[in-house]
Amino acid sequence: MKGRGFQELRKLWLDQLAHERRASPHTLRAYGDDAARFGGFLVHHLGGTVGTAALAKLAPADIRAFITHRRAEGLGPGGVQRALAAIRSFYRFLAREGILENAAPQGVRSPRLPRRLPRPLSKDDAAQALVLAADHDIAWIGKRARSLPSTSITTFAPSFLSHAPSVVTYRVLSWRRTDQFSSWASNQVLTDACRPSTRG
Repeated sequence: MKGRGFQELRKLWLDQLAHERRASPHTLRAYGDDAARFGGFLVHHLGGTVGTAALAKLAPADIRAFITHRRAEGLGPGGVQRALAAIRSFYRFLAREGILENAAPQGVRSPRLPRRLPRPLSKDDAAQALVLAADHDIAWIGKRARSLPSTSITTFAPSFLSHAPSVVTYRVLSWRRTDQFSSWASNQVLTDACRPSTRG
């Protein structure tokens, strides 16, 4: 297998992922595209045909140059992580098959992905959570509610009980002073929320 070109090695790697590793069609398409772009970049970057000899001599700086190129094309952090994962997988395959060994991909750090805020519960899910907590008498929820800022709880509650925000705010704050997330607390909130406001 010595002296084979990049595209042939890429095909052997993808075949191995499909049959031995049982990679999903989505992974095969994504990795295959990343590897094809990597090979195309190396042709221009190195100024010639890319084969085993060129792949064995690559340095981390060469891979970073590819990542910089892809970022300039608009690839985000998630895409960069996937591209690096594909390159590392490709090189691991080459090492397992005894074709070549090069630790350059391991010398390139993956970008950190920004942390995403948790998605809010829907109206139905929020109401169901209250019912389940009451049914199972889950003590830790009450203790956790005590540690949360009042503003975060207050703004959450009216999102599904918007017709009685003042009552809900009062009741949610009362949960913070309770060690048990009791059935009385949850039932009282739902009952009061359905009661018309007496404020002018």
